[in-house]
Amino acid sequence: HKITVMSFIKEMKSYSNITFLKSRDSISDQIQILSTFTIGWIPYDLKVPFNYYCNPTKFYEYCALGIPVISTELPVLKDHSKFIHFIKDKNDFASSVQEILRTQEVSFKSKNFAKKQNIDEKYKMIRGYLKS
Repeated sequence: HKITVMSFIKEMKSYSNITFLKSRDSISDQIQILSTFTIGWIPYDLKVPFNYYCNPTKFYEYCALGIPVISTELPVLKDHSKFIHFIKDKNDFASSVQEILRTQEVSFKSKNFAKKQNIDEKYKMIRGYLKS
């Protein structure tokens, strides 16, 4: 039988370790919520062209908070593989979760990386390309 979005959401709500949040007005609320995450998950269906070519902001948010990231293999994130556990299937996902939980991974390197993802740094990078 075909799974609908609503039936999937209903199923997810039945799990005690999954919480659906209402939209938040402030960034501080969002940061407070994100800081409770053990793992940041980016489960994009790469058969969808929009997903395949996207650059998810949540990756940079997770990095800024030092949250370990599990993601499908988005091409734009390949250069940042030292901050991401890439997965291809549910077995990869399970082993990545187990590894993160076993090592209590928190990435201070990802926090430093995220600090460099600002507009001033992008301007410097563009100027460098133009001068070469």
